[in-house]
Amino acid sequence: MISRSVILYKISTDILLNEDSLSQFISIYKLQILNIQKKHTIIAFTGTDEKIEEITALLYPYGIIESSKSSEVKILIT
Repeated sequence: MISRSVILYKISTDILLNEDSLSQFISIYKLQILNIQKKHTIIAFTGTDEKIEEITALLYPYGIIESSKSSEVKILIT
């Protein structure tokens, strides 16, 4: 069985543009930039709940303004 969730993070656009380490983090962990506004940027990550917890902990120092996580979606592999 495969199970995944999606989490959206709202972060400061200024931090995204001024912190090279955050840009590298987004690239390394394959987060998706969904929307860039003047003040805030929305990024998304899809993964297991454990991986989402890990990504959230790593993003925390950059100042997560808001986050929203979906329920887990599962599919049976046969």
